[in-house]
This record gives sequence, structure tokens and C-alpha cells, in this order.
Amino acid sequence: MQKNYTASHHESDVYQSWKESGLFNPDVCAEQGYCTSGENFSIVLPPPNVTGQLHLGHAAMAAFQDIMVRYHRMKGDKTLWLPGTDHAAIATQSVVEKSLVDQGMPDRKEMGREKFLDHCWDWTHKYRDRINGQISAMGSSLDWSREKFTLDLEVSESVENIFHDMYRDGLIYRGARMVNWCPKCESTLSDDEVDHKDVNGKMYHMLYEIQDFVPANTDQKQNLIELNGKWHLTIATTRPETLFGDTAVAVHPEDTRFNFLVGQKAVLPFIDRVIPIIGDDYVNMEKGTGCLKVTPGHDPNDYKIGQRHKLETINVFHDNAHLNEQAGKFENVERFIARKQLIAELQAEGKIPEVKENPHSVGHCYRHGDTPIEPLVSPQWFVDVNKPIASRGNKSLKELMLDAVRSGETELVPDRFNKVYYNWIEDLEDWCISRQIWWGHRIPVWYDHAGNICVDRALAEKEGYRQDEDTLDTWFSSGLWPFSTLDGPKDTADMRDYFPNSVLETGHDIIFFWVARMILMSTYALGKSPFKTVYMHGMVC
Repeated sequence: MQKNYTASHHESDVYQSWKESGLFNPDVCAEQGYCTSGENFSIVLPPPNVTGQLHLGHAAMAAFQDIMVRYHRMKGDKTLWLPGTDHAAIATQSVVEKSLVDQGMPDRKEMGREKFLDHCWDWTHKYRDRINGQISAMGSSLDWSREKFTLDLEVSESVENIFHDMYRDGLIYRGARMVNWCPKCESTLSDDEVDHKDVNGKMYHMLYEIQDFVPANTDQKQNLIELNGKWHLTIATTRPETLFGDTAVAVHPEDTRFNFLVGQKAVLPFIDRVIPIIGDDYVNMEKGTGCLKVTPGHDPNDYKIGQRHKLETINVFHDNAHLNEQAGKFENVERFIARKQLIAELQAEGKIPEVKENPHSVGHCYRHGDTPIEPLVSPQWFVDVNKPIASRGNKSLKELMLDAVRSGETELVPDRFNKVYYNWIEDLEDWCISRQIWWGHRIPVWYDHAGNICVDRALAEKEGYRQDEDTLDTWFSSGLWPFSTLDGPKDTADMRDYFPNSVLETGHDIIFFWVARMILMSTYALGKSPFKTVYMHGMVC
């Protein structure tokens, strides 16, 4: 016998014997007479992303769940702990693209969709096996016979069926709305996928000429600037490169410094586009100069102003955030380089009277932390969270999500997260679910030869219709996880035994990304919350 016990020499053999016993499978436990309490207990493993390998946070998660599962199994409960992994759309596509670059291979656009997806599957098989090996090495007593992956056929069928049900109920629609665009992913992001970071920015004061305007008196001249015989107003902006998308200048109707200009016209620098000067209550008279450049295509608040005043919405960027044809001589220049260039030219003309330091918060892509997102108006697919649903007592998705926790059907532990959950849902806007990437569930919508929408796969494939190029937000498919893993929402034996899940154990950092969306999907599809308890463990920092 060796002097010291070396765990690694024995653990794999012990774990293999546990698996071979079949006792991680609740059906086997029941057959052998171990399920004596008459109660069922279930946890569906929060699926790790197939982007790499597990970390200490995953280890803590597995330990907490294994404690609960073994306790209930020893109590005589029919106990299911179901494993699985997530395809993690944007994250996986990003690491696969980086891997291809590192290998000196063509980029995905040059490679084409099908070949690129083959590389994604190769990556997935490799890291899925690695992740499952790590979970096994921790001694986790999961029922591996029921293992699922978010792109498995059965799960994908659930995703497609729920999408079509929501579409027919008028809860999914396609429309042009303001979205968060990541120039590095070249895809939309949901509001929850935007990290707001404090940056040391600048506030640029820029002169816009007032077309054919002569002040009537000294008071009118007081806040204007005369340059080269023409009168100008001063706007303040942190993003001068978006001026090419300006379709108005707004002042507050009660601001006596400028309200006499309402109805006049301003002229944009560089491109000489003439735009109206309008009055709108949104303008803060105490902020900036009191004159607001209105860019409906690239600012959520400006978009609302544009809707009120029926202004044109202009997108000034290509997908990679280089300026497009709207920018005249700055076309194809990267946005921040263009900013420097146009500011330098305006300064040379005396049209930048002031530049101030301006620390402020800027949204960044949660996957590419160094990439500021670009708000823009784009035709995308959305889930309507406010529309009444006839089959759910005319309650909206927001109301169903709130009711699940307020009624006590689902308990959040610790309960201090109740307020966080409620506040987020009450402020929730329609959810953008389309992504401009290739890895993931492709939007199950087709277009006939006249461009009409078809949601009948059999008909679409028979007629050779064109499928939508976009894929679904990862959180749409993982929102179905509590029941898609049990082959729901169909009425299956596992659904009857293990849904709702007894416990969801997860980190509080994804209460918005994932927990809320699982409650949304289950309350819509099945009329009940997916868990009895959501336990949010401490975080490994």
C-alpha cells in the first residue's frame, strides 16, 4: 500500500463505478426501490457555455447543487439533476473566429456560412467533452443519460415551436427600431448585454449656421455667434461624427435665448444639408448650450423626438462603424478617426469655440469590453412584452413575470433580489431577439418570392423560399431550458415528474439575462413559473 493516498489515482475509477450503477438516474433508483418518499426533486444544471473550460464559479455551482441533489436522493425523493451545455452564440462565434485568425485561415465571410459552422461544431464537440469531463471530475451526480445541448434536435424543435406560437399570438414582430449595435460583432445586442463604463470624454461646442437669418435686436444676438458675416448657434455634443445624421436642431419652447429661432433653418457643416430648428420640451435648458442636435438614427432620445416631429431617420454608419455615404468626404473613415479629423477641420475654420472635459458613461459590448456600442435604427425581430395575451387572461409577458414572484409561486433567495427583479421588469422594453451572426438557432421564418413572411417550414422548403439570415438571441433558446431539457412543452413523463423544477441555483449576475427570461418563457408557454425556488449563491470574485 502506498504511504500517501493520492486522490487522482482513484477518483476516476470511483466516479465510473457510480455512473455504471445507474443510480444517478431517478428511473433506476425508483426501479430499485430507493424512491420511498413519494416526492420528486429536480434541478436542471445551468448550462456552461462551450466557449472554453470551467472556472471556480462553475465549481461552486456544481458543489452547491450536488449537496442539494444528494440530500434529496438520500431522503428517498425521486431526484433528477439534468446536465447540459449552451451553444453561447456570440461568445462561441467570437472565439472560433479568433481561432481561425490564429491559424491563418480565411475569415468567416470569405469561408462561407456552412464551412464556418463546421468549425463551430468542431469547437463545440471538443469543449463540450472537456466541460463534461471537468464536471465529472468534481464527482457531480448528474444523470448523464438525459444530457442536453441547446442545439440538440429536440431542443431546437421546442425553440422553433415557441417562436411560431409567439408569432401567431402577435408577440413576435419585425420592425425598424432603435437597437444596440456592436461594430466588432457586427450584430445587435439586448439592453442587458451592454456594459456601461465611465470614460473621460469631451464635450464639443460646434457652430451651425442659421440659414438666411438676421437678428432683429441685441437680445437675439446675445447668444449667437457671427462668423464670416453669417449668424450661428452653438450646439454641444459628445459625438460630433454623428452630425451627418442630424435632421433637426431642437431648443426648449420656453427658452427665451433661442425660442425665436423655431421655424428657422440650420445648415450642417461639411455637407450643407438644411435642417429645421424645432421646439421640444425634452431639451434641458441647463445642460450644454441649450441647443440640441437631433440625430434620430443614433440616439434613443433623439429617436423619440424624431417620432414626435416626423423627422427623417438617417443611419450614417456601415456595420463596422465606419462612416457611410451620408458623410461625404469622410465616407469609409472609422468613427473615432473621423471625429478627430472633422474636429480639426472645424477648429481651423473657427467653428469649435470650446471643448470641455466631460466624464460620462458609455455603453460597451459585454463580449468585447473595449468596443463602444453604436445606437442605431435597424429592422429587427422583437418580442412585445406589453401586448395582452388572450390565453393568459389578457395579461402581458411583463405582468406574467411579475406575478410569478409576487404571488410566491417562485421564491427568490435571498429575497433582497425581489426589488431588483421588479424594477428591471417594470422598466423592460420590447426584447430584440435577432442577431446578425451564424452560430445559433436560425430565425424560423422564410420569405416567399414576393418577400411575404412564411412560418410554415414544410411549405417553405417545398417552395424553395429564402430563410431569414439572422439567428436568435442565445437567451431566447436558453429561456426554454427548464422545459426544453425535459422535451417540453409537450406532455412527457419527465415534464409531469420534474416541471416546474424544484430549484434553480445560479449567480445573481444573470437574473436579467436568464432567470427573468426563463420565467417569461414558461409562464407564456405553460402558464406556470419554471421553478419553485431560485437560489442565488455568493459570487467568486
